[in-house]
Amino acid sequence: MATQAAKGIEKGSEAVLLVEDEELVRITAKRILERYGYRVFAASTADEAKVLFRDFQEEITLLFTDFVMPGTNGKELFLQLLGQRPDLKVLFMSGYPEEVINHCNDLSPSHNFIQKPFSPQGLTQKVREVLDS
Repeated sequence: MATQAAKGIEKGSEAVLLVEDEELVRITAKRILERYGYRVFAASTADEAKVLFRDFQEEITLLFTDFVMPGTNGKELFLQLLGQRPDLKVLFMSGYPEEVINHCNDLSPSHNFIQKPFSPQGLTQKVREVLDS
């Protein structure tokens, strides 16, 4: 559920599962999302994310994950969680350009993507867009 923020950025109340192996990016994204009303469950690995998802899957509506991570990548993680929760939405992030990710990993154009680094406004707008789609 979104509400309009003072600067035109809609706030939310949904729960987001954030998966990012770079600590600074994870902490920054978590703070941004929480500042705009989202509840954030943060994990540094796909294995941590799976545990959080198991415990909170009824609450989590969006998986916000780095695409390139050690071990299980973001797409594999999404497909595993989607098998447990077919209505789960996803937003992928990467420092690699979207075209490279699409070409090398057969990422469907229907998947949502944000390029790192991102601005607070860019992130919150993209999250709202994905949740409202």
